[in-house]
Amino acid sequence: RKVVGQGVLWIIGPGLELRNQETQHMISSLLRETDIPIVLDAGGINAFEDSPWLLRKAWGRMIITPHIKEMSRLAGRQEAYIRANRIEVARTFASAYGVIVVLKGDEVNQTVVAHPDGRVYLNTSGNRYMATAGIGDVLTGVIASLLGQGLVPFEAAILAVYVHGFAGDLAARQKGSGLRATDIYGQLPRALMQLMQIREQAIIRDAQVKITHAEIRRIAQAYGLELTEEENIEYRGLATVAGIVHTKNSGRVVIKKSLWDLKGSIWEKEYFDFLHSKGEHFG
Repeated sequence: RKVVGQGVLWIIGPGLELRNQETQHMISSLLRETDIPIVLDAGGINAFEDSPWLLRKAWGRMIITPHIKEMSRLAGRQEAYIRANRIEVARTFASAYGVIVVLKGDEVNQTVVAHPDGRVYLNTSGNRYMATAGIGDVLTGVIASLLGQGLVPFEAAILAVYVHGFAGDLAARQKGSGLRATDIYGQLPRALMQLMQIREQAIIRDAQVKITHAEIRRIAQAYGLELTEEENIEYRGLATVAGIVHTKNSGRVVIKKSLWDLKGSIWEKEYFDFLHSKGEHFG
């Protein structure tokens, strides 16, 4: 059947039957006939367990959100192996099939987000009470919401995972164990409000401290960095700032900086501190 309309993004999976040929055909048609972001969850993931190579048709624009059992079937690995090698499995699958992998956490492990280019984010929010049915569907909705607001898929996945986990932490403080999906999405407005307040406090703090660009240059030189410059880059209509760093050992290195994280001159100093902490690669 012909896919009708493009829309902004697709969410495929929640409520779909497992291992259903009609499901496989529908998703394959979407991959072939659209070029918009796709969030694949639950039944949508299981539809590809025998043919994961089809995911390559949506290279760079698909986010999959498997739990440990779904990842086991999709990657063809035992659950015990995945539990012991979560980062490696997520990174390898993302690189092989061109998808962003959100490998969900469980009672003892945090969620891992992996990009096809090898970047990996280990989430720091969330708790063991969130490993219950339906809570993953809330995460899928948060990812889709951020994609719909214009974030690129990897950033949408990272931010959604953190916000979702933070909402879970707020819910756990209020209720304790036995969290349900309704507890999580009920805390999403509060979680977003608190994160925005933290952000505003950082902006106010930075505005009160004056550091000139010349001082930043001096700090960079003290760390062995010859210079930094910034270039504004437009990617699919989104403004992104890229930091270009000239290093002793690696030449010219481009490091992407999301506008979500930019905090002005103080942030630049912290940025150099971070680079310096990486040792000989940047020193």
